[in-house]
Amino acid sequence: MSQRSTRKQILSLGAANAISAGLQFVLPVVLVRLIDQDSFGLYKLFWLLVNSVMLFAPLGMTRSLHFFLPRSSVEQRNLFVNQTIVFLCGTGLIGALLVSPYNTLLPQNISAMINGQFIFSVFIYLWIVSSVIEVLPAADRRVRWQSGVIVALAMVRFLVVAFVAWSSRDVNAIFHALLGFAILKSMLLL
Repeated sequence: MSQRSTRKQILSLGAANAISAGLQFVLPVVLVRLIDQDSFGLYKLFWLLVNSVMLFAPLGMTRSLHFFLPRSSVEQRNLFVNQTIVFLCGTGLIGALLVSPYNTLLPQNISAMINGQFIFSVFIYLWIVSSVIEVLPAADRRVRWQSGVIVALAMVRFLVVAFVAWSSRDVNAIFHALLGFAILKSMLLL
């Protein structure tokens, strides 16, 4: 691989991640103008919960694909990818159980937000399992496809959440839209 090609791939991934980060920055700015203060607080609490679980659940397994896939045969690649997905299914299940309505150790404000609903558990499970899509194409040396996936997913998430917030002004509808997005992301992985 030439130095010029590598530079183009780095710039492509960097630009895609910059667009994604920009949209993630702008979305709360849009939401704070569309939903009431309490709903926005629940939305931020939801992402704090998701990001806290995402710090520990993958345990670096998805990033390890960058090391193993380029050095492996086709059969070994399939094995590594399948093992990573199975591992993420297990840790996703643990993460989902941690935020389930049955967990009595959750803080009161998170328990109030969950309010007996399993939507948060399902979302966290799908978010953890589908996190491999953020690494897999680049680990398999398909950087252009990875850049496209990053930008497309970021734009879809931004547009869907902003539209639902604008049309409903309801945080529960936003949570359901995010669940739909997580399902879409999981289907893309398949």
